[in-house]
Amino acid sequence: MPTCKKWLGVLVAVLPTSAATAYGTPQRILLWRDLYSGMTKAEVKALYPQFTAMISPNCPVRVLSTYKAKQLVSVILLGDDSKAACSSRLADELKREYGEGSVEHNTQSSMPIAAGGSVSQTTFQRLDIVWKPEAKSVRLVLMPGKTRGYNLIFTTRTDGKLY
Repeated sequence: MPTCKKWLGVLVAVLPTSAATAYGTPQRILLWRDLYSGMTKAEVKALYPQFTAMISPNCPVRVLSTYKAKQLVSVILLGDDSKAACSSRLADELKREYGEGSVEHNTQSSMPIAAGGSVSQTTFQRLDIVWKPEAKSVRLVLMPGKTRGYNLIFTTRTDGKLY
């Protein structure tokens, strides 16, 4: 019996990816740059020990990740547009790579905020552009106006949750 297990392991190792997936070996999907679904926290931290990266010149992002059963399922990049037009360049790059995305949210909201002992009303906008290339979803969340930030989310989740 041990010989059978040994050969079965070799067989799975040499099968094409689709066949290996059919037999229970999970397929790793490229989420972003060098981050693949199924990676562990230790593997991600080894690549991004400071949890930061540059997506283009003068456009640093914070690199966050989420896991399911200790396996990477989402990469979330948090960026700030206050100094450079990073989100515009990023949107153009995503359109070149994935084509036109679909707009899923285009909202403007108003809410009270407390600061310095007083309460004031603030308005913020949110625009989500989504691409669904094979086996993953890419979502660019733009927050124009005063907040001037953006999130870029790469995920293999199929349950409808963003993270």
